[in-house]
Amino acid sequence: FGGVVALDAVSASFSRPITCGACWMTNTVKRAQQIYAHLLDMAPSDVALDLLHAQFPLREREKREKSIRDKYGKDGQRPTKGIVVGTQVLEQSLDLDFDVMMTDLAPIDLVLQRAGRLHRHEREAGARHAHTTPHLYVNTPLETADKKIYGEYILARTLAALETRAFFALPEDYRPLIEAVYDETPPDAGDPLYAAWHTLESQRIKLEDEAELRLMDAPDPDYPFYRSAKPQGFKEDEDSSGWLAAQTRWGQESLTVIPLIREGETARTPAGDMTAPLNQAAKRETQLNLLRHSLRLSHQTLVKYLKTQPETAPLFTESALLRACTPLWLESDALPVAVTLHPDLGLVIGALVEEENDD
Repeated sequence: FGGVVALDAVSASFSRPITCGACWMTNTVKRAQQIYAHLLDMAPSDVALDLLHAQFPLREREKREKSIRDKYGKDGQRPTKGIVVGTQVLEQSLDLDFDVMMTDLAPIDLVLQRAGRLHRHEREAGARHAHTTPHLYVNTPLETADKKIYGEYILARTLAALETRAFFALPEDYRPLIEAVYDETPPDAGDPLYAAWHTLESQRIKLEDEAELRLMDAPDPDYPFYRSAKPQGFKEDEDSSGWLAAQTRWGQESLTVIPLIREGETARTPAGDMTAPLNQAAKRETQLNLLRHSLRLSHQTLVKYLKTQPETAPLFTESALLRACTPLWLESDALPVAVTLHPDLGLVIGALVEEENDD
């Protein structure tokens, strides 16, 4: 990326007619779903709309990723007017190219990584219509969910760094911007950000203490390795308690779930494209097909509930490929929060109009 990016703080909407490939990256799945739902209602029929986040079943997510790559990848057939709405999955592994971008305020390194999807590929000037210069719009109002995901202090430092500039040039400004935000000098006690810094510092110390517990003893020449090492016995199952105790990466607890509907002794997918008996192990082909309907769930209320509801159906306990998966029984009154699998929006948790704090 070698262009200059102009910065503007704007409200949560594209106010100009879209004649290009536009992208909005949000910090939460819920916000992406809300924006996309509004676009479905208000966008003209000639605007190509796409939504991508981690709360689509694997099969659907792969299909959506391919559709977006086919439009906005290096050799994609770009629509004249198009908007892609998505979460962090857009910034991580997809080689995409947009003319204009809106992003929720995020830590500066992520903002810069998202900006790397602007004018990423060489194209004829006419292909970008009026957007010959890449523009990045930063949506600055913060919700509780934003602060919970990234931390209020880093977000505030990022905003302060961006507010001093009308534009930035990449790659020249990578280091200055990152150093300005991640300067380790603590603020004065009277600084308005001191409380946010103290919260972040306390969290850092806690994580260091937890990491220390997982470190092996230092090598000792007088004792064999197997005697000095602290064994960490756990099953090769990232959903097991042993795995969670041994993991070193900080993050919310999550589960691999398969959204299903229970009909007596049969499980069926919400789309009705396949069924499986609950009282017996499934054939390998059936297991593989069910895995294609899985997704990773990190909604903490649901995760905690599902972990207290062990599944006893042989379909899961006796099927080798499904043992690490948890069925998410849709249309169940026992769930602590309403859950639906929407064909356009993906897995919707709670009311769409409400901002979820643990997305």
